[in-house]
Amino acid sequence: MKKNPHLGGNFRTYLKEKLMDPDHRKGYELARARLKLQMKIQEMAKQKKISIRQLAKRMGTSGTQIQRLLDTESEKDFRLGTLIRISQALGKELIVDFR
Repeated sequence: MKKNPHLGGNFRTYLKEKLMDPDHRKGYELARARLKLQMKIQEMAKQKKISIRQLAKRMGTSGTQIQRLLDTESEKDFRLGTLIRISQALGKELIVDFR
């Protein structure tokens, strides 16, 4: 049986090694950005005491559609138009920034 080279190591070291590969880095950065967006939207809705169903109604879409977007296991990407509608429904300004 082949020994796992990462057994006993820590996650940060493992991740650092994996991110050396451009394909892994690209996938990781996309997933990380998606997760940050999902969490931010959920946090803002919670602060405003707006349910997923209420958010969907304000956006003119279904609760199922919003739930799919906010599912952290989902790999569905956000469209700019959707982000704008979410920001309007939450009464927030959407700012897109490149750094």
